[in-house]
Amino acid sequence: MIKIILNWFSSFNYANKRHITLELNEKSNKGNYPLLFACDKNSFELVQLIINYANKNRIVLKLNEKDKFDNYPLLLACYENNIEIVQSLIDYANKKNITLELNEKNDYGNYPLLGAASNNNIEIVQLIMDYANKHDMMLGLNEKDNRGNSPFLFATNKNSIEMAQSIIDFANKHNIMLGLNEKNREGDYPLLWATSRNNFKMVQLIIDYANKHHIKLELNEKNNYKNYPFLWVIIRNNL
Repeated sequence: MIKIILNWFSSFNYANKRHITLELNEKSNKGNYPLLFACDKNSFELVQLIINYANKNRIVLKLNEKDKFDNYPLLLACYENNIEIVQSLIDYANKKNITLELNEKNDYGNYPLLGAASNNNIEIVQLIMDYANKHDMMLGLNEKDNRGNSPFLFATNKNSIEMAQSIIDFANKHNIMLGLNEKNREGDYPLLWATSRNNFKMVQLIIDYANKHHIKLELNEKNNYKNYPFLWVIIRNNL
């Protein structure tokens, strides 16, 4: 990583001395460009280097441009679990009046909120929700990746009450009905994960939400391994 950064510094210094403006938004045949590459390499130093150079040379970075797999900077930063890069992208977007893409999916069905939830990173989840609220944007809380996973399902899988509550709060604020009975490809769903994790508070949270929104919870649905909620209650000896 240090070698990569030193090479970048060398290129920037050479260009500056000869009054050459480097291309920052041009893509390769595969759709790669400097900022996207820096996010893919999970390098906050490179991201800052590019942003500083862009500011100095009055270049407006294109934050939502995608590569051939439909990856874009914020998406990669979320999946790399890098809160510093996420914050830098948000700060730059706000400063330049750029609206960040929050719901666009790549070829695998991934999107920023889902990436943050899959990494159990409540701080990034909150950053995305705060950005959405500030810019009056909706979030696809029920959107799934190609394996059928959604943010709330990941919250139950990761055993995170805080994340689950944040998703519920955002859903309630924006009149979004969460799909509590939606399954992934393995047949897992929120209540099944909550019981398998032996998390009474999560189970209660799901039941309270279902009752409030008149949702009939699936209690007997089995996943691909023939597990179901009450079986997990018995296995975990939590009666």
